[in-house]
Amino acid sequence: MNYRNFLNEVKMNNVGGAYLFKGIECYLMDKTLDALINTYLDSNQRLMNLADLKYSENLIKDIKSNISMLPLMAEKKITVVRKANESIKTLNDDDLLDELGKMSDASIIIFLDEDDSIKKTLKFYKHFKKNDHIVSFDKEKIEDLVKWTARKFNELGVEVGFAESRFLIDRLGFYSDESVNMYSLESEVAKLASYIGKGRLTRGAIEKVVKENTIDNIFAMIDAINKKNTKAALSEYDKLLANGEADIKTSYMIFRNLRLLLELKICDIEKKSEVEKKDLLKISPYEYKKLSSLAYSYDYKFLLKFMNELKDLDISLKNTSKDSSMMIKNLIYKMTE
Repeated sequence: MNYRNFLNEVKMNNVGGAYLFKGIECYLMDKTLDALINTYLDSNQRLMNLADLKYSENLIKDIKSNISMLPLMAEKKITVVRKANESIKTLNDDDLLDELGKMSDASIIIFLDEDDSIKKTLKFYKHFKKNDHIVSFDKEKIEDLVKWTARKFNELGVEVGFAESRFLIDRLGFYSDESVNMYSLESEVAKLASYIGKGRLTRGAIEKVVKENTIDNIFAMIDAINKKNTKAALSEYDKLLANGEADIKTSYMIFRNLRLLLELKICDIEKKSEVEKKDLLKISPYEYKKLSSLAYSYDYKFLLKFMNELKDLDISLKNTSKDSSMMIKNLIYKMTE
């Protein structure tokens, strides 16, 4: 179920037992968890009825102890296990899963997989899947995100239209960069509101205040190099320079995406399934879709050669006083000969 379905269940008081919160949109995950806690526990009830756990040697013991307790002067007892993905070897336990299946409806436990990295093949994941107790936190659809963005501006006294909200979202690279989330967007809304004061948001203000995300330029540059298009590759690199990206960061971003493309090529060679690929790469659905659509056009030997060249470049960038921009341009010339 998605988070909206879960919140409806909370409103109808149909929530009980164990749930897995899974996804990359940590803003929505945090807000949904807050809504759950606020619904069932006031500030005076939380000391005895809210447990916040993370990895420790006694994690399983602590979980079992908390889920067996009845709420004290409250409707529900709530236990939260943060960074469940980091404790998955411990949590993937038959005895624990059996205890979770026997929980009273008066007790709720939420496991948070903030990195969306718990494998779907594990019995821990399958336990929640079987009970339809996985709550997904994917990136919002564009129409919903635009409305949310406009509402945030309005709360701060700034008028904004659909076009300006969409331009801001695109400029941040919200759907192309997995590190950009609704916390990032909320922060930029606050900065713009502070810059404007009261009045209407314009495209010019966004361009002046908000730095453009460069992840799409990275993809375009790699693609141009693969096609031996020197002019296009240099043009994309110049855009990165104009946006103020440091050469060491640019080198890292190219290397990361090449590594992911290479891993996809290896998966194809080994005939791995889509589920296995996604579990291996641990990236957002949007990024996976984009990389998958590109991977087929790249040659394995090209990707391997490019990665090795980048490793040498990275060492040089960190250990020389030479012009770093010229070193990257020389690599572009070399790879597009």
